[in-house]
Amino acid sequence: MVDRRGETNLVRLSSRGPQATTLATLTLNGNVWDNGLQSLVLGQLLAFGAPRYETPNRLYSIAPVSGAMSELHRP
Repeated sequence: MVDRRGETNLVRLSSRGPQATTLATLTLNGNVWDNGLQSLVLGQLLAFGAPRYETPNRLYSIAPVSGAMSELHRP
């Protein structure tokens, strides 16, 4: 979920109603991720996007508990 400031949060949706529980704010290198994401893959949490005002988009893994993002490097 992206808030008004652009900060992106990992949330858990409830199957029992329209409730969302914030699990963590996504961060990259200690900085809050503030640009939404192009895509998010569940299982191993993967995200595709770029920080605000940066290109190109890159692939990141996300630590579910902390929200810390790490860029996955190309071979």
